[in-house]
Amino acid sequence: MNNTFDFNRFFLLLRREWINFGKIYLISLAVVTGVIAAFYGYNINEQLTYGHGSWTATLSFRPFIFIFLGLLFLTMISSGYFADLGQKPKAIIELLIPASKLEKFLASIVYTVILTIGSYFLLFYLIDFAFVSYIRTFATETMSIAQEDGTQVVIDNIVYFFNQPFPKPTKFFLFLPFLLNSLFLLGSIYFRNFHYIKTAISVMIYVACWIGLVVFIMNRATSDTIVVGIGFWQQYEINILKILCGTGIILTLIFWFLSYLRLKEKEV
Repeated sequence: MNNTFDFNRFFLLLRREWINFGKIYLISLAVVTGVIAAFYGYNINEQLTYGHGSWTATLSFRPFIFIFLGLLFLTMISSGYFADLGQKPKAIIELLIPASKLEKFLASIVYTVILTIGSYFLLFYLIDFAFVSYIRTFATETMSIAQEDGTQVVIDNIVYFFNQPFPKPTKFFLFLPFLLNSLFLLGSIYFRNFHYIKTAISVMIYVACWIGLVVFIMNRATSDTIVVGIGFWQQYEINILKILCGTGIILTLIFWFLSYLRLKEKEV
């Protein structure tokens, strides 16, 4: 099989991969649905039963569960996509599929990035919409703010998650899901067994070394210096975040390229 790209063959490959991968994906999605619904149900029940705090505080868990559960779901799907290549009988079947290595790699990106992230966002927003709509049927929490011209603006604090604003620095970390995908996708090809555990341990060791090196360099670079003002520190922080984002994007592309090369060289 040559390494060219053919659209018809690629779409046939996507259909074939869904037969093999779809069941695992749907089961994982069902588990994620249960976990999200359980968090909402527990917190809402606690508020209805004991009435501690406000509904805004009750729903404050949403960003944390959205981020951490989403990254966990993404890494597990990515780590399991090429897991069959570590088992000789299944690996023979996978390697004999009449599709180029480029098509197989792009199919993995479709399933582990586009489909996974898109379905998770849709699922989380739908569950949030259902529970928050239920809360809004019997509870209201508004806050009135006076503007400079004297007019009053009423703000509704029980908002849907897709309307909730995130801190501005968040945009500099949008590379993280793609970087984790590239790492765990590479791990699923590189390791023969225990793909998720081995990749997670490797990532933790790498992150620990990287953080230690960055802290050491920053301490050496900023020693015997003084902070000129708040504006200077804010600009310095923005520059650091931009460098971090740029580095993350480059590393993502590198690990995706390494995954593709490893897939080309994969043998039973």
